[in-house]
Amino acid sequence: MSEAEGARLYALYIRNLTGLIAPFEDTPALRPLRSGYRLGVATNGIGETQRGKLRTAGLADLFDFVVVSADVGVAKPDPAFYEIVREAAGEAARDIVVVGNNVTRDLLPAVAAGMRAVWVQRADDASPEASFDGPTVTSLYDLEAALQRLG
Repeated sequence: MSEAEGARLYALYIRNLTGLIAPFEDTPALRPLRSGYRLGVATNGIGETQRGKLRTAGLADLFDFVVVSADVGVAKPDPAFYEIVREAAGEAARDIVVVGNNVTRDLLPAVAAGMRAVWVQRADDASPEASFDGPTVTSLYDLEAALQRLG
């Protein structure tokens, strides 16, 4: 396969992959948070794919920063990833709240880095998780109340 053919197939893959996503039904709950919080995305994956997903879902304008593992050369749960997130947020670690659905990969490393965390435990998530004693919500509609309780 030629380099040009490979590039064409990769572009087709990215376009099809990002076009297939659908946001969770509670995603609109994030919009009102925009007025009171700086919002960011910190995710593992390929930058082009992750940013394409945000555009396809109509969410790209919602976030102040996006940190993608392939772009920064380190992935969750590596502590260096959370330092990059802290730098991107421009905040002290204690002022950052990580909202995630995976205790082991998202939340525990964030807490170890001095950040606070909220677990989004979806009803259809049957995966076993490590113990997490922080705030837990089952819907993003409950997120603002959880953030207010954190202070």
